[in-house]
Amino acid sequence: MAKKNTTIKAQIALTDDPKRRQNRSGHFNQESYVTPATLEIIQAAGNRQAVNVPITVFANGHDWSTLLPSQHVEVTGRLAKPTPGDLVAAILLVQGPPRVLTPPSLLQTAAGSLRAGLRAAAATLPTDQQGLLPGLVVGDVSRMDPQVSSDLKEAGLSHLNAVSGANLAIVAGAALALSRLIGLSLPARAVFAAVAMLAFAVVARPSPSVLRALLMGLAATIALGTGRAKDGLAALSATVLLLVLFAPELARSYGFALSVAATAGILILAPRWRDRLTSPKAEDDTDDQNNTRHGKPADRDPQGEPGLRGQRAPSPDDSLSPDGSLQPNGSLRPDRSLHPDLDLHPDLDLHRNLAVQPDHIPRPNPDLQSERALPQSTTEGGSRVPYRFPRWMAEAVAVPVAAQVAVTPILVLMSGQLTPVAVIANLLVAPAVAPATLLGFGAALVAPVWPGGAELLVVPAGYAVGWIIIVARWAVNLPFATLPWPGGLPGLGLLLLAMAIAVPILRRKAWRTVAVTVAGAALVAVLVIRPIVGSWPPKGWLMVMCDVGQGDGLVVAAGPGRGIVVDTGPDPIVMDRCLRRLGVDDVPLLILTHPHADHVNGLPGVLRNRRVGAVVVSPQRTSARAIAHLSATLERRGIPEWTASPGTRWRFGPSELTALGPDPAMDEMSGQGEGSAINNSSVVVHVRWQAGSILLSGDLETEAQDELLRRTSVRADILKTPHHGSNRQSEAFLSAVGARAALISVGADNDYGHPALSTLAVLRRLGASVYRTDQSGDLAIVEREGQMAVVPRGP
Repeated sequence: MAKKNTTIKAQIALTDDPKRRQNRSGHFNQESYVTPATLEIIQAAGNRQAVNVPITVFANGHDWSTLLPSQHVEVTGRLAKPTPGDLVAAILLVQGPPRVLTPPSLLQTAAGSLRAGLRAAAATLPTDQQGLLPGLVVGDVSRMDPQVSSDLKEAGLSHLNAVSGANLAIVAGAALALSRLIGLSLPARAVFAAVAMLAFAVVARPSPSVLRALLMGLAATIALGTGRAKDGLAALSATVLLLVLFAPELARSYGFALSVAATAGILILAPRWRDRLTSPKAEDDTDDQNNTRHGKPADRDPQGEPGLRGQRAPSPDDSLSPDGSLQPNGSLRPDRSLHPDLDLHPDLDLHRNLAVQPDHIPRPNPDLQSERALPQSTTEGGSRVPYRFPRWMAEAVAVPVAAQVAVTPILVLMSGQLTPVAVIANLLVAPAVAPATLLGFGAALVAPVWPGGAELLVVPAGYAVGWIIIVARWAVNLPFATLPWPGGLPGLGLLLLAMAIAVPILRRKAWRTVAVTVAGAALVAVLVIRPIVGSWPPKGWLMVMCDVGQGDGLVVAAGPGRGIVVDTGPDPIVMDRCLRRLGVDDVPLLILTHPHADHVNGLPGVLRNRRVGAVVVSPQRTSARAIAHLSATLERRGIPEWTASPGTRWRFGPSELTALGPDPAMDEMSGQGEGSAINNSSVVVHVRWQAGSILLSGDLETEAQDELLRRTSVRADILKTPHHGSNRQSEAFLSAVGARAALISVGADNDYGHPALSTLAVLRRLGASVYRTDQSGDLAIVEREGQMAVVPRGP
């Protein structure tokens, strides 16, 4: 039936919350949702059949936003074949609203109430915080700001955009602390923690990372309750095996792979790196090994016996303590955590007794704290022992670094980029995650019975998530926050080759010093010299054409921190980022040339944390529905909406703008394409500076270009090429402009064939230099010695 695209009436049971999809096709379309479900009854061509297969449902309409898992609904829709590799029977494209057959289960009703209560309490926070807090605490991203989500992703903090195993660990730790405080026994504490984790998993929904963490946590609580030692790596292995057996689709989930890899990195790498940072060594590891191979004696204690530096030799009366460390008879007790890399006397054969698992590194002995307190110490040979990090600081560094190293190969396969800034960003946000999680979850528990109390709890939680947002915003603005890298298997192979070269270099002291010096010099060049020499935007910029992809987004200088925006591109995230680079936080005038998605979809990005004085739209209402939605958006925000007749002028800072078209008295001008009438209604603006001028021609096509040429002068030094350089150009119009440079805002490898080769040929024949955003990135117009010049930012 899926192969034939059969239309059916079906009864389905939802297995997760419907998730709203980002709308890329148009700015004013209705809400779109996707949700997994179980298909139970099919009715088609008079036949009724009972089935039980998983499907993916795509639907439109606000009615889907209120549905919860476990609800049964009846829908009408068309079946389609699933994506190859997906473990679902079909895709169901729903037509019309759902008919609810059953309410959600009591458990899901309670979970939905907690999630709704947290959303309501978080609504008192600023817009960006009220979306991130429910996402961080219970995985509810229904109000997530797209810009915040993008910043988190590029800063390597996307795991904070949804519930992960870290959140569950925080809740379990809080439950254990609370149960210990009230005096529960060890088995009772384990049961209390397990119940808390199960309840949290239901409220937060069982995502791959939550399932992985839940099973590992349950295994740990069983070990805790029975008094057995836990093995983190064994628990992880068993968890992965069970989950893949019972949910085979997880084997293809990047989220599950990232969760497992990060956990494995923390279990295997982090303890070793932590101990390296907390343990002193007089010499490099490799040098120590070389000394042993060449027959050099091991370090000796003050009495001349081989052993641990600064400690007496073992005696027959000594014994091993339960934690595996050597227990002298009433004297000093050496601790391996202080000296993990130093050998004991070979005759004692105590290596296996002091070998510890990552989760059970012995705590430093209080008797030796005086030794730890010394910033540096000196061995008999006079070599200096480097300063040791405190344990808490070493763990804070080792854990995010280990997790990032472990997930990097998967990120390369998935996205084809590296995120060097992720380690720093994770270190900075770590102190805020636990308070935000605990306060947010407390607010969710309190909200159904005391909404006012929940609102009080989210206030400090808002400060915590606000700090996360600030760090993410700062991180993505750093030079080379993300580095392009070949994707797929070639990229993975290149990464492995780089690691094979880097590891031997970093293991040798001399080479490591050279590598650190080179890396430090590169950081200085990137963070200090490059911003000074090649800063963006260039000093004294007059206009910037933002690289927004297939669309238009321009910013005209209007004074310090101010800019006139002409069109907003298709993506609010990209447009907001361009304005941030320019330092624009005040938009006295916003001109939307015409209501096509590639010119107005980025409007939320302009409105984000900025004052907009007024919006100018076309006087020709060629798309009544789109204009009505736009007007409603502006009215909600209290922004005045204007139309401008030809001859209207504005002056802001160094820029003088004059509206040239369209003429409100002119009838609608249709063309060859479906959207030609809307294109021909574009607002046309002439911008003049002391050094020259530019003509901003929107998406005018041939008919409107000729009409404008007959009505007024269009002379300008630079031309914003109409309609992204399509083949619908009037050569007479281009010649009359007489531009020395032509700017084209166009997306790389677009499906429209823009810019057309014929248009490029005409522009070059007319003597215009062509600049394209798909090849040069952002384009800035600057004044140089009384003349205008175009400065590309680079792709």
